Amino acid sequence: MCTPPLVYFRCLVVVLVTGVSSAQAQRLAPDATTDAVRIGKSTSVSFTFENDLIGVHHVPRPPDYDYTSGLRLEATHIGAPQFLRRMAGRLAGCESSAIRRQGCLDMNVAITHQIFTPRTNSYTPIAGERPYAGWLFASVDVPMIRTRHSRTLGVDVGVIGPVTRARQIQNGWHRMFASPPRAGWNHQLANSPGILVRYAEGVQAGFEGRGSAAAIDVHWSATGGNVINALTGGADVMLGTGGLVPWTSREPRVERPTRLYLLVGVQRDLVLRNVFIEGRAETPGALLHRSVGQLHLGGGLRLGAFTMEYRHIAREREYDSQPAANAYGSLVFSVNRGSRR
Repeated sequence: MCTPPLVYFRCLVVVLVTGVSSAQAQRLAPDATTDAVRIGKSTSVSFTFENDLIGVHHVPRPPDYDYTSGLRLEATHIGAPQFLRRMAGRLAGCESSAIRRQGCLDMNVAITHQIFTPRTNSYTPIAGERPYAGWLFASVDVPMIRTRHSRTLGVDVGVIGPVTRARQIQNGWHRMFASPPRAGWNHQLANSPGILVRYAEGVQAGFEGRGSAAAIDVHWSATGGNVINALTGGADVMLGTGGLVPWTSREPRVERPTRLYLLVGVQRDLVLRNVFIEGRAETPGALLHRSVGQLHLGGGLRLGAFTMEYRHIAREREYDSQPAANAYGSLVFSVNRGSRR
């Protein structure tokens, strides 16, 4: 019963190891500055599990529709390929606080699998509901970081359709947990390539007290391609122990590695196109809502090299026939490998 998930995890591991090896092969520029804290070469590897099963719901049995499941393996490495560093003015990798103040580059590589299903479990498509869909893609992101400002250029390349094995993975897990299978996968979006280009900016402000810190992060992004076209803006408020840098659970540049934090955030998406809701001509979907709000709240704990973070994410109605907001949970486990110098 569990063969599809196990095959899928093996594929994820192979792709991630290949990406991490490529990232570690990049030579870091020497640090000509003197800084009290020097992190040196460092890599963070994280696993993210998103599912409505781990969201906070008022019903005893969580829903299993809309964005129903996501898996992601990601590696963050200090430094970027030489041609990108030359394009960015020969910026160094983010090896220390002093270099971050001047500006530096990192690189993230990831592979992600997502599953989308309509609300009605039917063998035939229901007019006005979203289509069944699987989305498997690889990502590369290059953030340019300064002390309180970041700019990130990223690209996602992957495939939509039966080749993603979304049907086998979802129904394989359903059989393992004695749940009814989803019946309409014969009508999922057909196999097709997908590509997205993303640009994002973020600005952070905050203060540090006696062993504690607070910050607000304001961010916006633009996404374009043949899968999703959208503009996003939002803000996060974070409270926790330790200093201001860094906050994220997948952050390898940790100068104070013990941290307990809480966060709450809001965002608004202006959606121009979403194939996982609207479908295509041969697999029509739902009528898209152009403006969608989101609220997320959670927290995390980091002890040395290990981090765990949880978020509950609630999104407003994304299409006309959706009767209510959709909520799911996001759980991140990270291991940070680095050498302090």
